[in-house]
This record gives sequence, C-alpha cells and structure tokens, in this order.
Amino acid sequence: MPPRKRAASSVYKDTEPNTGEDVASAPATKRQRQRRSVLGEKHNLNVAVSTAESEGLKIKQGPEGQVSSLKRSSTTKTADKGTKPSSQDDVLPPPAKRRTRCTLGEKENADANVNTTGSTDVQGSRKKRATKKAQGTGPKPQYKDNKAEVSGKDTASNVDGSETQHAISEHTESVSPKSQSIGDQVIALLSLLQPPKKCSISPGASADEIGEALTKDDLWSPALLELFRESAVTSLSLSKFRSDIYNSFSPPLLSVFFKQDTFIQLEVLDFTNLPLGQDDIALLRLLPKLRDLNLSNTGIDNHALHHLVCHRHTLQRLHIGSNPSITDDARVPLAALTSLTHLYLDGTSFSLPSLRWLVIEFQSRPFPHPTEDDPLPGRIFCRLCSIPAPCLDYLNRTAGNAISIPNEHPYISNPEDVANLQVPALKKNLELHAVRDKSISISGSKLELMYRLKEILETRINDQRLRRAMIGPEEAGGRVE
Repeated sequence: MPPRKRAASSVYKDTEPNTGEDVASAPATKRQRQRRSVLGEKHNLNVAVSTAESEGLKIKQGPEGQVSSLKRSSTTKTADKGTKPSSQDDVLPPPAKRRTRCTLGEKENADANVNTTGSTDVQGSRKKRATKKAQGTGPKPQYKDNKAEVSGKDTASNVDGSETQHAISEHTESVSPKSQSIGDQVIALLSLLQPPKKCSISPGASADEIGEALTKDDLWSPALLELFRESAVTSLSLSKFRSDIYNSFSPPLLSVFFKQDTFIQLEVLDFTNLPLGQDDIALLRLLPKLRDLNLSNTGIDNHALHHLVCHRHTLQRLHIGSNPSITDDARVPLAALTSLTHLYLDGTSFSLPSLRWLVIEFQSRPFPHPTEDDPLPGRIFCRLCSIPAPCLDYLNRTAGNAISIPNEHPYISNPEDVANLQVPALKKNLELHAVRDKSISISGSKLELMYRLKEILETRINDQRLRRAMIGPEEAGGRVE
C-alpha cells in the first residue's frame, strides 16, 4: 500500500499531519513541538520575503537561507525631493531620534545655531543674564522697607500719640547719669511736659529727698524712674504714679527694676493703689536689699506671693492688705519668709484656721545662723499687725469669755493629758467649757469625749498664740485694737 502523502497546509491547521487528530485533543510529543517551531519559522520567513518584494526591497540571504539584512534598492527613489540616490543603500527603517535632557546653556547654544536671525540677540541676552546670576553680580531685588512708613515716629510716640513722651524718651537716652546730678536731670525732664511741671527740689538734695518731692507732687513717670537706676536711693513710693503715662506705656512698669546692678541700695518700695499684674512681682527679684514692700490694693493674688520667696533673707515687712484674691493658700509662701517680722493681712480672704496654722509656723522657725554682730541670735518673731475683720471680731468676742481652768484634779489645760482621763473626768472638763459655749455636748463614747476635749484645748492655745502674735511677745491677752 503506498504511503500517504502529507498535506501541504497542515502547518496552518489545528490537526496533526500524520494522524489527522486534533492538536487540542491529544498531547504533543517533543518531536512534534520541534517540528512545529521549524515550520513556523519558515512560514514567517516566507511572509517577510513576500512583503519585502512587494515594497521594492532587496533581500540578502545568509548561508542557511536566513535574511541577514533588508536594504533599499538603488532604483527606488529617496524620500527627499530632487536628490539623487546615494551610492550606498540606506538601512531601513531609520533609527528614531532619541530625546535626551540638556542644560539651559546647551539649549541656548542649540537655538542660537539654528536661529541665525534676530532671535540670536534674545538668546544672547538670556545667556548674559544667566552668567550674571551665577556670578552674583546681577541686579538685586528691591524690597520695601517697613520702617520708612513710620514717618519719623518712634515706638514710644506711637503708643500714646503724643510728641511730649517722644521728647522725654530722647532726652533720657541722650543725658548720661554721670554728666549731671539727678536733680538737674529731673528738672530738665519736667520742663518737657505739656504743660511744664515744677517740683520743689533744693540744690543739694539727695535721691531720697527728690523721690519724696516727686511723690508729694504726683509727678512720677517711667522716664523719671529711669534716672534713679544707678543712684543711691533707698526708698521709693510710687503710690501716686501718673496713671495717664503708665497706662499708655507698653512695657511693664516694674521692668526698670529687672536689670543687673540697678537700685542696689533700695530697701523700701511702696506700690499702694497701683494696679499690678500677677507676674510683675517677679521683676523685683534682682533687688538685693529689699526690706520693706507695700503691695496693698494692687490686685495681686496667691501666685504673686510665690515670687517673694527669693527675698526670704532680707524681707522684714510686708503689706498685702486690701487684696481679696489672697486666700488661705497664701500661707505656704508666707511661711517661707523666714526673716519676716511684720505682716499686714487686713482685707484679705484669710480664715481663722489658716491664721492659727501660720502663727504656729512662725513660732517654729529655726534659729538663724550666728553672725559677728549677733553670735547667739534668737528666734525671729513675726507680728501680725492686721488681720481680716471676721477673725478680729472672733478674737475680741472670745477674749473676755475665756474660761479660767482651775489648777486641781481632774481639770487639765494641756491637750496631751486627755489620754490619761477616764469618762467621768472627761465629762467634768467638758461641763466646765460648756458654761460659756452652750453648743458643747457632754454625751457620747469615751473616744468622742476625748476628741472633743482635745480639740477645745488646742483651739484655746492657738487663740492665745494668735493674740500674742498680734499684740506682741510681751503681752499674752487683752482686747485687740
């Protein structure tokens, strides 16, 4: 039987040429896969050759019939009009022009080479500007000066809008404290006021006398206070400070004291009726010899008193009356002032228990360190020169109603002896105190009776200490005035 011929078009069918089976239905062997690849390459070659011949390309084949190159035929016209074909065939297709990045200078050079007309001048100017910018010699941008819009007015004159204050500040900066005496400088500054002010200052007056004269005539101002920075003034009373200048002056008033080596001799400072901020007191911490400070009716609170602890070794007299914001919490910074000898608390919100606690802290102070003048110093006693009105009324009411405790058994006056008493003795002591105070109860357990009697005796002792702190260490009782 003759062998079966192979179908020529079996390469393009989906069946195997020998068996006629569907390729997708039966798995292909290794030899079948190799045969398909060879036939596929030949088919692609035939398609490429036919396409090249139709476009007029010259085909050059290799030793095994493979296409090595495709070149344009010499008889084919070139793409450029009016040009002859070159002797050598151009390779097709032409390579695409690759886009690359270039610097600003390269781009300008390329534009200058292409554009040989008037555009070269523009490119040249660009190059010059780029060169000047790189060297830093080009024109600099002009910025608007904000200070030029002030129109000749400084900060002090803009605050209150008056030329008088501006003139005073200029005069204060120009005059040196060493060139003239304080009296001459004060007179010169007062003459600049509108209307001019006069102050009765004697020719050889000291700094303290000049300060008293300014306080008497109500002439204090920030510029005048600056003149006393390096003087030997020991006392300043700013209670009559000029409110019109003070309210229009932007820096805090006490900032003049917050400078090194200024007011080194100042001991007495009075700010009565002058409104102060809560942090203004912190500006006084550089005063090395502050001994007497009056902050009555200044609007301060407990927070301001914490800034006074740095003066605990020098501060002896403190006035904080007429400040309702000062409450019982102020007893902690006040107890830390170990050198305090006089304290004024009228018009504050202190309660009676806080005053008792404060007196106990004052009396339990440690002894100060010995010095050459006082080798055996005693404990510093602090006197409460004034207290709130409700506390004063209580002390006056209970001073004449105090019970005199008999010096016989089972009556006691020491709270530590309460633990040694039995129930009948406890009731007897309570009955004695109930004669003046009807609210004292005599019934209850032994523990309740002990606690009640101990509290009464401790209050009695603390009230006596409070009276002694107000009147003085020499007297122990009597009516408080």
